[in-house]
Amino acid sequence: MAIVRMLLLLCAAGCALGRTITFSEIYSRSVSNNTSIRLAQKDIDQLALNGKMLTHRFFPQLAVSFDIPNYNQVYPIVSAPRSVSQQLSVDPLGRVTYNQKLPFNAAFAASYGVEYYKYVTNSGRTAADRFVHDFSAAVSATLFRSDTLDRDFAFNNEGVRLKKLTKTTVERSFRYDVKRAYYDYLTRREISQNERLRLDGDAKNIEVVRQKFKSGIISEYALIDYEADFHRSLVLVKVSEDAAHTSENNLYYLINSDPNPADTIAAIPDERVSVEKLTLPVAAMLVNVISNSVDLANYGYTIFQNTENIRYFEQSCLPKIVPAVSVDFQVSNNVLSSWTALPLNLQASVTVAVPLFYEWIAAAQSIENNRITIESARLQMNEKVRALKLKMRNDIITLEGAHFRFFHAKEQTELYRRDYEIAVDRFNVGSIGSWEMIDIKNRFYDNFNTYISVKYAYLSQIALIERDYYIDYGARYE
Repeated sequence: MAIVRMLLLLCAAGCALGRTITFSEIYSRSVSNNTSIRLAQKDIDQLALNGKMLTHRFFPQLAVSFDIPNYNQVYPIVSAPRSVSQQLSVDPLGRVTYNQKLPFNAAFAASYGVEYYKYVTNSGRTAADRFVHDFSAAVSATLFRSDTLDRDFAFNNEGVRLKKLTKTTVERSFRYDVKRAYYDYLTRREISQNERLRLDGDAKNIEVVRQKFKSGIISEYALIDYEADFHRSLVLVKVSEDAAHTSENNLYYLINSDPNPADTIAAIPDERVSVEKLTLPVAAMLVNVISNSVDLANYGYTIFQNTENIRYFEQSCLPKIVPAVSVDFQVSNNVLSSWTALPLNLQASVTVAVPLFYEWIAAAQSIENNRITIESARLQMNEKVRALKLKMRNDIITLEGAHFRFFHAKEQTELYRRDYEIAVDRFNVGSIGSWEMIDIKNRFYDNFNTYISVKYAYLSQIALIERDYYIDYGARYE
């Protein structure tokens, strides 16, 4: 029974030729080529850039303007002495303005300008030239209004957090997809190896049976049983090998490379898959699935946005008060650089704007619309929480069922293996016929295929628990 014992070690042994590729390498090679993850990162980068653009609004705004002198601008001087001048030419030369947005909905502005004045007499001679330097500065603030920039920052920061959560979910879903493809390939490969062992055994047996039939030891119906069973094994090998090649292509598609016959995908030894029932941290699972749900985060973002909008519209119904303080003074000098300072001009003002009628009606309708949106989001959020709790309960039941099937499939494998060994001894002494022997043999190999499928179905359910409930079993099942 060397073939049978070798079969039991087959799934864990793998192939010793070529380079062995582990699941960690498969995932690291495939994740770098995943479009969904890269697009999710692009969304984060875009929002981060939007946040930087918002901070640019606090950058100072500096503007410099120059004017070409225009001596055609002539204005009569009514109050000037007749003996001094009768005409004046005013030419702006340049101006520098500085604007700075401040926190708390305040602003600062300053400017400096130069103008050239030319006095002429009736005869056209220049009586006096002088430059006037104008300096001004002002500070203002808007009361009872939140800075819309603060709201934009809050929206953008919440958007970044939401996109990061989305990317994490995409990454975990992709890891699960890769692991499912990995398990599917191992399932198909081990079943194919199992079918190949069955065929190898049948190929040896059919030669012996044919010789026995020619020698008259067995009847024709026994030969027909073995011939039919041999062709059945041939078909099963072909079907299983095709399935293994297909799953291998699917796995290498995720890696973004062609299958290399020299490489071997690492198997999972049977001793890693414990028959002991997993103990799940149910309370932590519920917290994890709720706190990391993208749907719930989207509903929360909707509530946050509309709450901020309501606050904005409520403030728009209040009087808008804008206190401001400004200072302005001028300094002039003539062509002989004689400086003259004009009196300092200080001003303080308060502007009050009271919204009426249309503003109140429009704000009230907008507030009501946002409240309805918030109520809808909360209803959807509550329903989603109920759905997540239901899914968790069902996932736990599915995991327990998968473990139950795995445990008993492993027990059955040992029983059918022993039954197969006993049947061989009984067949050799003539206690059972060919048909019964073939049936016991096929039952063993078919059950081993079932065991392989059930084992990886159990591992796939564990991977789903890891993905959805943020539980990490490390490399135990990889």
